[in-house]
Amino acid sequence: MKEAVRNQLQINLENLDIPSYNHIILDVIKSEVEKSIHSVGVAKMQENLQELLGTKREEVNFSELIKEMVEDECELNELDYEEVQEITVHVDADRRVLSFIYFDPEPDKSQYNCKYRLVLDKEGYINSVEIADKSFDKKTIMGGLYGLEATLFKLYTHGSKVIMDDYETEFSNPEHE
Repeated sequence: MKEAVRNQLQINLENLDIPSYNHIILDVIKSEVEKSIHSVGVAKMQENLQELLGTKREEVNFSELIKEMVEDECELNELDYEEVQEITVHVDADRRVLSFIYFDPEPDKSQYNCKYRLVLDKEGYINSVEIADKSFDKKTIMGGLYGLEATLFKLYTHGSKVIMDDYETEFSNPEHE
């Protein structure tokens, strides 16, 4: 039996076609690399989409949006003990058809110069969002959104409702509170 196994394991180098063998090995490696790149790429793309779209929130309080804007864009920790940072909020809450909300991290902005602009339908659902020179519509897929921009995009894509609750327009250094 040892003799039969030894005869089977002996490689005849004259019959071995090295270039063909190398080509087969190269094709197998290339195929596995392509599968790996594809599966890793698809997983990363799905992860990015989940992060962009987030979990569905049926509704959000307007005060939460204001707070997020202040945390992202106002440097409250640089304020002295007595200083306050004022923001701009304009609310045209007709509610018969559409309501227009304009807000900005800077004080004394006119409504049309505010960075953030929301249009809500009569039930309070987000009809449109504009951020500076960007506007979202049902066909828009944005990349590179962070902070309040990402939050507003997620709320818009999910058709969330904005509850107009009481909100602050003056903020102080949280270290001095």
